[in-house]
Amino acid sequence: MALRRLELDGLVAGRNMGRTRIFAINRRYFAYEDLQRYLLKLTEPEDDLKDRIATVRRRPRRTGKKL
Repeated sequence: MALRRLELDGLVAGRNMGRTRIFAINRRYFAYEDLQRYLLKLTEPEDDLKDRIATVRRRPRRTGKKL
């Protein structure tokens, strides 16, 4: 329902691929470039998350080793 409304408003464009409907941002939408930049920024991990990921152990501890 939400995607249908966004399609009616012109924000997204949908097309059928077999029995599946594929949606993408409509390139003709007036704020396409701004919206695309914003969505790409949302997918970038935050700095504190990057730091936590970097500290995660990459291999298991040796058997019997104390924590």
